[in-house]
Amino acid sequence: MICTANGYILFFEIPSARDKYLYEPMYPKGSPHIKGTPHYKEEQCAPSLNVEMKKVLDLQASITRYVH
Repeated sequence: MICTANGYILFFEIPSARDKYLYEPMYPKGSPHIKGTPHYKEEQCAPSLNVEMKKVLDLQASITRYVH
């Protein structure tokens, strides 16, 4: 959720993008870093994220505080 200076609240969703990565390291053949080790992807790869705007709420008033 993002609050703007013009009285809008923007709602976003970040859905899970399992098995999608921004990059995967490439190691030379025979390297001690093996892709087959448990949790390889979680430890070595940068996950891909999607940000989707779900709703815009126009309060037609200034936002002075936000508590989540």
